Amino acid sequence: MRKSTIRIGEAIYSILKPFKRVYPLVADEGTNFPFVVYGRNSGYSQSDKDGIYSAIANVNVKVAAQEYDESVELADKIVNEMEKTVGDVQGFNIWQIRMIDSNEVFFENAFIQEMQFQVEFSTTEYVNNSKPEKPNHGNPDFNKPNHKH
Repeated sequence: MRKSTIRIGEAIYSILKPFKRVYPLVADEGTNFPFVVYGRNSGYSQSDKDGIYSAIANVNVKVAAQEYDESVELADKIVNEMEKTVGDVQGFNIWQIRMIDSNEVFFENAFIQEMQFQVEFSTTEYVNNSKPEKPNHGNPDFNKPNHKH
């Protein structure tokens, strides 16, 4: 069965779990600082004439800490870990993760770093143990960072 954006939390948790105290949507009451909360806020499929080939999920990750510097340091480590992640994660063939927005707030005696990531992954099944590659739509420059789609 192909993975959809609905289940992207499985991959996100796998990436974030080394940071300890990681929770989907809301932390347990009384959780000690620092902690991390994540959740999907949107997702959609991409297709061409051959059908659906990938999906994009937008995921929010929030870091809460008692000290500002601690919140920034942990958030920076998370950004680095997320953005270097490619390949198979919990059955998702991740092509790219990039931070697309960030914000910081002070709320209920905690410094909070809010980051939004865009996660792009293949939705096609593996055939003969080969992972589908990100399509270039006939243009070898299509997947380069500065190429306009």
